[in-house]
Amino acid sequence: MCYSESFESLCEGLQNAVWKLGKVPQRHRTDRLSTAVNNASDRAEFTERYQGLMRHYGLEGKRRKPGME
Repeated sequence: MCYSESFESLCEGLQNAVWKLGKVPQRHRTDRLSTAVNNASDRAEFTERYQGLMRHYGLEGKRRKPGME
């Protein structure tokens, strides 16, 4: 669970979930994180940081459309 739409909250929420599960899932699904992207200095920087987070955990990042399961 993330308590705000920021990259830092995403990192903390993912880390806490991994620790609680005791393992890393195969993929991470997220919406577009528009607030986090808009709060970053630029979209490329956010994308690079997000991809780095996915690499760190060995996850496949998937974007989902808002309102979809």
